[in-house]
Amino acid sequence: MFITKQRHKAEVSDLQARLSQREARLIELEARAERAAQAAHEFAEEARYTLESAALAVNSPNSDLHTIAHALPYLYSGRRHWNDQFHPDIAADARVGAQQVTRAYGFELPADPVEAVKSILELASMLLVPSHSLPVEGLKIRYPVERLQN
Repeated sequence: MFITKQRHKAEVSDLQARLSQREARLIELEARAERAAQAAHEFAEEARYTLESAALAVNSPNSDLHTIAHALPYLYSGRRHWNDQFHPDIAADARVGAQQVTRAYGFELPADPVEAVKSILELASMLLVPSHSLPVEGLKIRYPVERLQN
């Protein structure tokens, strides 16, 4: 099948315009994803400060609540502040501390950053109000503590 040169140019031009639109949309979506990741990190960071204050009000600065609160932004992004540089050792230490606390309450810390933050917030709720234990019971089922086998 033959097409005219004019029709070919029109089709190529249309395809180039659609490709340009898709590239612009991709750039826009990448920017939105970056803003969403930053907003989620900032939410975890603010939750950290709120829970650390709650730990001081109800217990002591060395409580389980303080430990898991401290870990929140590190669990999400590996950084304390969004613009900070990633420090693998600090992030790993925060994760280990949070994991020790979650294991003490019968569940593993999820590997997925979003799920890890959500589980920490559910545990924090239970630590503040012990009768709010139902979400933690669900975490025990979804993320059971791994037992070392001999």
